[in-house]
Amino acid sequence: METFKVIKKSFVCGMKKVRRLCHCCKPGKSSSPLPAAPVQSAASLPAPHSLLHSFVFLNSEELQKIPRMTSVGEGSYGVVEMVYYNGAIMVLKKHKKVTLEKFIEEHSFHVALDGAGGAPRVRAVCVEERAMIMDYTGMSYDQYLRRCSPREQFHSLLKVAEALSALHLKNVIHNDLKENNITITFPEGNPVLHIIDYGLATKSGVTVNHGQHYRYWKAPELYTGGLTSPASDTYSFG
Repeated sequence: METFKVIKKSFVCGMKKVRRLCHCCKPGKSSSPLPAAPVQSAASLPAPHSLLHSFVFLNSEELQKIPRMTSVGEGSYGVVEMVYYNGAIMVLKKHKKVTLEKFIEEHSFHVALDGAGGAPRVRAVCVEERAMIMDYTGMSYDQYLRRCSPREQFHSLLKVAEALSALHLKNVIHNDLKENNITITFPEGNPVLHIIDYGLATKSGVTVNHGQHYRYWKAPELYTGGLTSPASDTYSFG
């Protein structure tokens, strides 16, 4: 894919700089994000005023010193833990079986979205460990659905639709929308829905093939080498 070629070329050219930043930047000191070219090319988005929100680079030793609180979940490609970082409760997502290019691409979508659709903002990155520290975005949506009223369920579905629309306005297609990739918080008592986990995200119009292991919530074109579009996520929403 052309996107990966651009990412790889930019990364190779800037790797020495990234390594230097990883070892010299300390927690609490803001630094430039990962190479600008991957951020722009992976999402193909114009840069909003708040696009390059502040985050820091950590090395492996600094990452290990961050206090862990509890495990949130573990999947085939990553582990998520709740941590205490810079005086706040956040989540640490540590990838596994993920290439550097894919890690940079997922990070790029977070930066490009800059909170749109409730996407958690990245606060720290450890390139060596393929890890990101992000805002905590509450309980999973499937937990919420088990305890809320039918009226609250309906209202929350409208909120999910609004969040999904915000992603699509940024030309981001999630490609894996399901209940445990949505979370909910209640600032000032009002529910806010967050769409999380951009490991399979693409821009619109990208050819993908998720293999032969069919998942009922994914659109059929994701298994036949079709093009992603807002309709792919709409299928999952349905």
